Amino acid sequence: MERITPQIKAIADAHLEAKKRGHYDNPKVYSNNEVLDKMLEGYTFSKVVDEIEIRYMSITTQLMGATIFGHISDGYKRDFYKGFKEIFSNINYRKKNEIVNEGEKITKKKKIHNALYVMECEECGNYAASASEKMYLPMYIHCRKCTPMKTFNEFKNRC
Repeated sequence: MERITPQIKAIADAHLEAKKRGHYDNPKVYSNNEVLDKMLEGYTFSKVVDEIEIRYMSITTQLMGATIFGHISDGYKRDFYKGFKEIFSNINYRKKNEIVNEGEKITKKKKIHNALYVMECEECGNYAASASEKMYLPMYIHCRKCTPMKTFNEFKNRC
């Protein structure tokens, strides 16, 4: 397993400090990529800390990270860093201003079970859409893992 990068460690440390202080920046964002951009800019999010605690820590580890004790355990920090590393490595991160290419549309439909049709992304293997009948699948779709989400303002500015 790869080691945590200094940049991700700095982001995690900023969130640990915010947890100790009990004050997060929580700027307004509209997509996962915006959250990542804001974290790279130095902002902190309480929901990110909550998600990491839920997904990557046991209950006892969470208790050892409770700020009422005035100390955060090494086990809590280890799992906290692991959570941040996973967030930045699992999400296919792209810049928020990147434009979706026409070639990234998924149009191929296939039957994988008696009553299950899917549209599978060829890049990552993710099922982008599924339905009980072929006629209910859309004409095309973009993979959520491979294609960044766009906000209404970004679409409005492109038109």
